[in-house]
Amino acid sequence: MAWRMRPDAIQHVVALCGLLAVAACGKGEEKGGAPKAQPEATPSAPATEPAGSTEAEPAGSVYAELDSVPEAGVIKGTVTYKGDKKAPALNVTKDTQVCTHGGKPDGSLEVDDGKLKNAVVAITDPIAKGKKWEIEKVTVDNKECLFVPRIQVAREKGKVEATNSDQLLHNVNLMPQGADKPLANVALPAPGMKQSKELKQAGLIEVKCDVHEWMHAWIYVSPHPYATVTGEDGTFEMKDVPPGEYNAKVWHEALGETTAKVKVDPGGTATLDHEFK
Repeated sequence: MAWRMRPDAIQHVVALCGLLAVAACGKGEEKGGAPKAQPEATPSAPATEPAGSTEAEPAGSVYAELDSVPEAGVIKGTVTYKGDKKAPALNVTKDTQVCTHGGKPDGSLEVDDGKLKNAVVAITDPIAKGKKWEIEKVTVDNKECLFVPRIQVAREKGKVEATNSDQLLHNVNLMPQGADKPLANVALPAPGMKQSKELKQAGLIEVKCDVHEWMHAWIYVSPHPYATVTGEDGTFEMKDVPPGEYNAKVWHEALGETTAKVKVDPGGTATLDHEFK
């Protein structure tokens, strides 16, 4: 008996073929025809910042130097010492034809009528911006088997230049306080030689000569220019200080360190005195 398809079944098959044909046409357009239309993006409103805000500084950003500091003030004072401690005598053990200071005070404690020379006074708080640095590079000279100067302030990321003024072999060993290894240890075998190194981070650096063990100096590396060293009369002055309240310290190689707070009013002068006992 011949097989015949029912009319309703024929209608279902025709409909199914139509659907398959439409799907096949759609795929062909995606591959070889016009690209499929995408919905249009709705423009977004521009980002806004809160009123008065400024662009955030990137992590590890450097101190910003200003042409002028608004409402800048001054910090000044005197560092004194009333104790009876004396600087020890230099024990010169070699090269005495050049190293002629044997038996003299080693320079670690210089006091005149109670006024203390070579104390470091520094603001220890971070300061993002302020006055311009007056130094880019500092120098440590080997002169008559002493380091000159003995105490100085340098800028973080600045340079220290080691020089040799003697007809002797010297070396300059830069040891950051608390570090396991020196920042640098450079040999200077002849007079007139120079070598420069970058001061990579803030803090105290002890300077030594491994050839002449009595030679010592210190560099206070600061992240901002609000650090200084007292003069022969024990005085110091920091100018163009942004107004505010600050933590500060007074450090001396033989007498130790103390901390203090100081407030600088807009356009005012603050006094920071200290007496080591």
